[in-house]
Amino acid sequence: MAIQQGANVAELRGVAKQFDAKANEVDQIKNNLNALINNNIPANWAGRDAEQFKGEWQATGMKSLAKLVEQLRDASRTMNTNATAQEQTSSSLH
Repeated sequence: MAIQQGANVAELRGVAKQFDAKANEVDQIKNNLNALINNNIPANWAGRDAEQFKGEWQATGMKSLAKLVEQLRDASRTMNTNATAQEQTSSSLH
C-alpha cells in the first residue's frame, strides 16, 4: 500500500489568506497603539517614568508586534508556496 501525502490546496490557500489578514490587523493595531502613545502621553504624562514607558514601548512592544506581523506574513507565503508546489506535483501525476 502506497503512503500518500499532500495538502488540500484550497484549504491551505484559505489559511494563508487568513494569516495575511491577521498580519494586517496586527500591523494596524501596532500603528494605532504607537499613535496613541506618541500623541497622548506627551500631553498627559511627563517625566522620567513617561519617557521610560515610551522607550520600552519602542524597544519592546513595537518590535514584538512588528516581528509577529513578519512571522504571520512569512507563514502565509510559505503556505502559498507549498500550495503551488502541491498543485505542480499533483498535476505531474495525472
